[in-house]
Amino acid sequence: MKVGLLGFGTVGSGVYEIINNKKNLLNIEIIKILDRKIGLNSLITDNPDEILENKEIDTVVEVLGGLSPAYEYIKRALNNGKNVVTANKAVVAKYL
Repeated sequence: MKVGLLGFGTVGSGVYEIINNKKNLLNIEIIKILDRKIGLNSLITDNPDEILENKEIDTVVEVLGGLSPAYEYIKRALNNGKNVVTANKAVVAKYL
């Protein structure tokens, strides 16, 4: 599974660590991470299109929080045929 991670705060960095530590067992690879602090890691970008339009990525994990732009990113990911996993209760509660 090829993953794009939207958000790299407390939850996002935790998801990254779990996947990175278990990637050989889980067969999961993080391809790109959306974060404002680019340059910390070669995987990090501040351009959501590098995840949402990337044909190699089949699953998007959204951990941005809040309604916007999280909802718009989730919608675009789904429209592009990607699986979406979110920890965002606000988006789920409002838009289900």
